[in-house]
Amino acid sequence: AVVRSPLLSYAGHKDEGWAMDWSSVSRGRLVTGDNRGDIHLWEGGEAGQWAIPDSKSPYRGHGSSVEDLQWSPTEASVFISASSDKTLRVWDVRNKKGCMLSVPAHATDVNVCSWNRNVAYLVVTGADDGSFKVWDLRQFSPSKKEATPIAHFTWHKGPITSIAWHPQDESILACASEDDT
Repeated sequence: AVVRSPLLSYAGHKDEGWAMDWSSVSRGRLVTGDNRGDIHLWEGGEAGQWAIPDSKSPYRGHGSSVEDLQWSPTEASVFISASSDKTLRVWDVRNKKGCMLSVPAHATDVNVCSWNRNVAYLVVTGADDGSFKVWDLRQFSPSKKEATPIAHFTWHKGPITSIAWHPQDESILACASEDDT
Protein backbone atom coordinates (compact mmCIF):
# COMPACT_ATOMS: atom_id res chain seq x y z
CA ALA A 1 0.00 0.00 0.00
CA VAL A 2 1.14 3.51 -0.77
CA VAL A 3 1.38 5.73 2.29
CA ARG A 4 0.36 9.28 1.52
CA SER A 5 1.14 12.16 3.83
CA PRO A 6 -0.55 15.55 3.89
CA LEU A 7 1.33 18.50 2.44
CA LEU A 8 0.89 20.28 5.75
CA SER A 9 -0.38 19.28 9.14
CA TYR A 10 -1.03 22.10 11.57
CA ALA A 11 -1.11 21.65 15.34
CA GLY A 12 -1.82 25.31 16.14
CA HIS A 13 -5.48 24.74 16.97
CA LYS A 14 -5.68 23.77 20.63
CA ASP A 15 -9.10 22.15 20.27
CA GLU A 16 -11.11 20.41 17.57
CA GLY A 17 -12.39 22.54 14.73
CA TRP A 18 -15.67 22.83 12.88
CA ALA A 19 -15.17 25.66 10.48
CA MET A 20 -13.08 26.32 7.38
CA ASP A 21 -13.41 28.18 4.11
CA TRP A 22 -11.24 28.79 1.04
CA SER A 23 -11.23 32.28 -0.44
CA SER A 24 -12.65 32.52 -3.95
CA VAL A 25 -10.95 35.90 -4.39
CA SER A 26 -7.43 35.28 -3.04
CA ARG A 27 -5.86 32.06 -4.34
CA GLY A 28 -4.60 29.69 -1.65
CA ARG A 29 -6.10 31.61 1.27
CA LEU A 30 -7.89 29.53 3.93
CA VAL A 31 -9.37 30.30 7.36
CA THR A 32 -10.03 27.65 10.01
CA GLY A 33 -11.86 27.93 13.33
CA ASP A 34 -11.99 25.84 16.48
CA ASN A 35 -13.99 25.15 19.64
CA ARG A 36 -11.92 27.64 21.68
CA GLY A 37 -13.11 30.48 19.43
CA ASP A 38 -9.74 30.87 17.66
CA ILE A 39 -9.48 31.54 13.91
CA HIS A 40 -6.28 30.88 11.95
CA LEU A 41 -5.33 32.21 8.53
CA TRP A 42 -3.43 29.97 6.12
CA GLU A 43 -1.60 31.37 3.07
CA GLY A 44 -0.68 29.12 0.14
CA GLY A 45 2.57 29.94 -1.60
CA GLU A 46 4.61 28.82 -4.56
CA ALA A 47 5.52 25.15 -5.09
CA GLY A 48 3.11 23.88 -2.44
CA GLN A 49 4.61 25.90 0.37
CA TRP A 50 2.26 27.01 3.15
CA ALA A 51 2.52 29.76 5.73
CA ILE A 52 0.35 30.34 8.76
CA PRO A 53 1.33 33.93 9.56
CA ASP A 54 -0.81 34.14 12.68
CA SER A 55 0.10 30.76 14.16
CA LYS A 56 0.96 32.21 17.57
CA SER A 57 -1.70 34.91 17.60
CA PRO A 58 -4.95 33.75 16.01
CA TYR A 59 -7.90 36.02 15.39
CA ARG A 60 -9.81 36.14 18.66
CA GLY A 61 -13.11 37.62 19.75
CA HIS A 62 -15.62 34.81 20.02
CA GLY A 63 -16.46 33.63 23.51
CA SER A 64 -17.17 30.11 22.30
CA SER A 65 -16.79 27.71 19.38
CA VAL A 66 -16.43 29.03 15.83
CA GLU A 67 -19.11 27.08 13.97
CA ASP A 68 -18.75 28.44 10.42
CA LEU A 69 -16.57 30.75 8.32
CA GLN A 70 -17.14 32.39 4.93
CA TRP A 71 -14.86 34.60 2.85
CA SER A 72 -16.29 37.69 1.18
CA PRO A 73 -17.13 37.04 -2.48
CA THR A 74 -15.59 40.41 -3.44
CA GLU A 75 -13.04 41.48 -0.78
CA ALA A 76 -9.76 39.54 -0.56
CA SER A 77 -9.15 40.36 3.11
CA VAL A 78 -12.66 40.08 4.62
CA PHE A 79 -14.45 37.05 6.10
CA ILE A 80 -17.36 36.38 8.46
CA SER A 81 -17.69 33.94 11.34
CA ALA A 82 -20.65 32.36 13.11
CA SER A 83 -20.30 31.14 16.67
CA SER A 84 -22.03 29.32 19.47
CA ASP A 85 -21.59 32.59 21.42
CA LYS A 86 -24.67 33.67 19.38
CA THR A 87 -22.82 36.27 17.29
CA LEU A 88 -21.99 36.95 13.67
CA ARG A 89 -18.66 38.75 13.22
CA VAL A 90 -16.97 40.47 10.29
CA TRP A 91 -13.16 40.29 10.17
CA ASP A 92 -10.43 41.93 8.10
CA VAL A 93 -7.14 40.01 8.02
CA ARG A 94 -5.23 43.30 7.94
CA ASN A 95 -6.43 44.07 11.49
CA LYS A 96 -5.23 41.68 14.20
CA LYS A 97 -6.79 43.67 17.05
CA GLY A 98 -10.18 42.01 16.67
CA CYS A 99 -13.22 41.82 14.47
CA MET A 100 -14.41 44.87 12.57
CA LEU A 101 -18.11 44.33 13.33
CA SER A 102 -20.08 42.07 15.65
CA VAL A 103 -23.81 41.60 16.14
CA PRO A 104 -25.86 39.32 18.37
CA ALA A 105 -27.38 37.30 15.52
CA HIS A 106 -29.62 34.81 17.34
CA ALA A 107 -30.84 33.94 20.84
CA THR A 108 -29.14 30.52 20.49
CA ASP A 109 -25.93 29.12 18.95
CA VAL A 110 -25.28 30.37 15.42
CA ASN A 111 -24.40 27.17 13.53
CA VAL A 112 -23.97 28.32 9.94
CA CYS A 113 -23.52 31.36 7.73
CA SER A 114 -23.44 31.97 4.00
CA TRP A 115 -22.41 35.02 1.99
CA ASN A 116 -24.48 35.82 -1.10
CA ARG A 117 -22.16 35.60 -4.14
CA ASN A 118 -24.44 37.82 -6.24
CA VAL A 119 -25.27 40.56 -3.73
CA ALA A 120 -22.13 41.04 -1.66
CA TYR A 121 -23.88 42.83 1.21
CA LEU A 122 -26.31 39.96 1.97
CA VAL A 123 -25.48 37.26 4.50
CA VAL A 124 -27.67 34.53 6.00
CA THR A 125 -27.25 32.80 9.38
CA GLY A 126 -28.89 29.70 10.83
CA ALA A 127 -29.21 28.78 14.49
CA ASP A 128 -29.96 26.06 17.04
CA ASP A 129 -33.51 27.37 17.55
CA GLY A 130 -34.41 26.39 13.97
CA SER A 131 -34.54 29.95 12.68
CA PHE A 132 -32.51 31.60 9.96
CA LYS A 133 -32.01 35.29 9.28
CA VAL A 134 -30.98 37.36 6.28
CA TRP A 135 -28.70 40.31 7.10
CA ASP A 136 -27.78 43.44 5.14
CA LEU A 137 -24.16 44.17 6.06
CA ARG A 138 -24.65 47.83 5.12
CA GLN A 139 -26.76 48.14 8.30
CA PHE A 140 -23.88 46.96 10.53
CA SER A 141 -21.87 49.64 12.31
CA PRO A 142 -19.07 49.59 14.89
CA SER A 143 -21.01 52.16 16.91
CA LYS A 144 -24.23 50.09 16.95
CA LYS A 145 -24.23 47.00 19.15
CA GLU A 146 -27.23 45.47 17.38
CA ALA A 147 -28.58 45.14 13.87
CA THR A 148 -32.01 44.15 12.62
CA PRO A 149 -32.22 41.33 10.07
CA ILE A 150 -34.07 42.12 6.86
CA ALA A 151 -35.82 38.73 7.13
CA HIS A 152 -36.32 36.20 9.94
CA PHE A 153 -37.68 32.71 9.15
CA THR A 154 -38.93 30.39 11.91
CA TRP A 155 -40.38 27.46 9.96
CA HIS A 156 -37.91 24.71 11.03
CA LYS A 157 -38.42 22.78 14.29
CA GLY A 158 -34.78 21.71 14.78
CA PRO A 159 -31.33 23.32 14.60
CA ILE A 160 -30.23 24.65 11.22
CA THR A 161 -27.30 22.48 10.09
CA SER A 162 -26.48 23.90 6.65
CA ILE A 163 -27.42 26.92 4.59
CA ALA A 164 -26.36 28.20 1.16
CA TRP A 165 -27.35 30.87 -1.32
CA HIS A 166 -28.15 29.81 -4.89
CA PRO A 167 -25.07 30.45 -7.06
CA GLN A 168 -26.97 32.32 -9.79
CA ASP A 169 -30.19 33.63 -8.22
CA GLU A 170 -29.64 36.24 -5.52
CA SER A 171 -33.06 35.69 -3.93
CA ILE A 172 -32.97 31.90 -3.41
CA LEU A 173 -31.30 29.96 -0.62
CA ALA A 174 -31.42 26.38 0.63
CA CYS A 175 -31.53 25.39 4.26
CA ALA A 176 -31.14 22.03 6.07
CA SER A 177 -32.27 21.25 9.60
CA GLU A 178 -32.10 18.50 12.20
CA ASP A 179 -35.89 18.27 11.81
CA ASP A 180 -35.19 16.15 8.69
CA THR A 181 -36.33 18.82 6.23
